[in-house]
Amino acid sequence: MSMGKKSELQSNLIECVPNFSEARDPRTIAAIAEAIESVPGTLLLGTDPGPGANRTVFTFAGEKEPVIESAYRALAKAIEHIDMSKHQGAHPRIGACDVCPFVPLEGSTMKSCIEAARELAYRAGNNLALPVYLYGKAALDASRIELADLRRGQYEGLRTRIESESFLPDFGPAGFNERSGATAIGAREVLVAYNVSLDTDDLKVARKIASLIRESSTETGLKKVKAIGWYMEEYGLCQVSTNILDYRITSLKSVFDRVKKEAKDRGVAAVGSEVIGLLPLAALGGEDDSESEPHLEPVVEYLGLNRHKPFRIRERVLEYRLADLKKDKS
Repeated sequence: MSMGKKSELQSNLIECVPNFSEARDPRTIAAIAEAIESVPGTLLLGTDPGPGANRTVFTFAGEKEPVIESAYRALAKAIEHIDMSKHQGAHPRIGACDVCPFVPLEGSTMKSCIEAARELAYRAGNNLALPVYLYGKAALDASRIELADLRRGQYEGLRTRIESESFLPDFGPAGFNERSGATAIGAREVLVAYNVSLDTDDLKVARKIASLIRESSTETGLKKVKAIGWYMEEYGLCQVSTNILDYRITSLKSVFDRVKKEAKDRGVAAVGSEVIGLLPLAALGGEDDSESEPHLEPVVEYLGLNRHKPFRIRERVLEYRLADLKKDKS
């Protein structure tokens, strides 16, 4: 992906976006953030807790070795603080660190991200006794490329599933870890986690719309879109929660408009949306050489990105956030 002016950013940047199964204990979130930032050369770009999903998305970047070390320290801290036997939340998950993807940014390659994923998986499995599955571009087994296949049955189903010959971990012990569960570590391209809110608490409506817009619904699906429906207690409404795997093929606006139409057909309104974590400038329709954000405000307004919490463009757009942090450290 393009990251704007190369002179403003260091080369060989890798992004890491681990998702941890905790969003209701500020002390745990702070401890994981501190672990990430304790490594010189790592930039913590964002921390996005979702209490309803009981899940926090961290985004950080740097060159390969510092990013691997930050991810390892974050995993170790999560295992220390999070007890999965007590976890409840709307988002599918298999462990204290549900998923930890590495993503190539400016000057880096997918090969570097695959190497990072496999090194972290080896260290976490051997040093932390954590069952680890490699997924995405880093998968060692073709049946494990898709994250949804690894999450089937979720944490609760791991107790029996992990001991089957077809589901032995790639690294770490082949036994159920009641406290920490398991984790999926992988490499992928940039995606946008994007949720559209509906003015209803009828979960059947959200799930129906999700089933119609996901790519796997071959006749009606949107290309490069995965979707589920869930109820978000913190908002008092349902959402169609999506992962847009390639925003250049299917834009945020396309997803929003489609959900809006399907909701209207069912007597429901789309009342806003939210991005989880950070997103590329181009995903909001920005230009690579733009150094200001006012021209993006109409897009934010159209999508209703301020519906649930303030959407601060300079904090949520990847290129702006990187540039601002680099300036702060220089």
